[in-house]
Amino acid sequence: MIKSMTGYGRGIAKDGTVVEIKSINHRFKEINVKLSSPLPSAEERIKALVSSKIQRGKIDVHISFNEQSLITKEVKVDWALAEQIVTAYRQAKERFQKNDDVTLESLFHHEGVLIMEESENVPSFLLDDIQQATDEALSQLQQMRAEEGHTLYNDLMKRLDTIRHLVSEVRAHASEATDVYEKKLIARLKDMQANDAISEASEERLLAEVAILAEKYDITEELVRIDSHIHLFEKTLQSEEPVGRKLDFITQELHREANTIGSKSHLFSIAEAVILVKAELEKMKEQVQNIE
Repeated sequence: MIKSMTGYGRGIAKDGTVVEIKSINHRFKEINVKLSSPLPSAEERIKALVSSKIQRGKIDVHISFNEQSLITKEVKVDWALAEQIVTAYRQAKERFQKNDDVTLESLFHHEGVLIMEESENVPSFLLDDIQQATDEALSQLQQMRAEEGHTLYNDLMKRLDTIRHLVSEVRAHASEATDVYEKKLIARLKDMQANDAISEASEERLLAEVAILAEKYDITEELVRIDSHIHLFEKTLQSEEPVGRKLDFITQELHREANTIGSKSHLFSIAEAVILVKAELEKMKEQVQNIE
């Protein structure tokens, strides 16, 4: 069954770690992880976990945990640089005959002499608790996305049935539309002949052209393609795989065929049905945009 791209889930681990996951529709897959404290190893782990469960959508993951500080800071000295600076000071002292010498305070103020290094100090149980809370949040998120997907499925099937009924009405009037168009052309030709606008010799050729024009405005092929697209749309809705993009493409194709029928037909009953079909397709397009 199809899934919506919209959902929310919240998980709490035994140590109080809280994970909240929100997802909205998006053309591709985008995962953003925000933690209450910097934790690169956990961020990559959670991104991989979420990515394995969700195929499409914009997903925001917020993680808060109780640890005060997980980053160990250590000050180191670049002794090689410090020695070069001291040597330069002493050379300058000798050259300019100065008595002052470099102080430790001034030495350590030189950029690059003191180096602040940070390293993660993450207990393994914390990563496990974060994953546990994330699993719970993902489970709730997926359930919500599935429930909304079920609602979308029912709505799309209902609109598809409406379109199928409207297309049946168009098909019922299709031959009538061709006949009406052909009769109008023949009537015009007879008027032209009556007014000596055309000769009898060219009548046969013009009647052949009338038949060609009438065939040009025939909508049989478009109706066959619409039936095919409707069947494919319905079949795609049954898929267990993410089908949002495919459904969007099929909807566009249905809209294109409806436009072609509308431009070909001059019968009011068909034009009216086409307008209603396009209205349903517009609503379907909005719904399809939210399917994974």
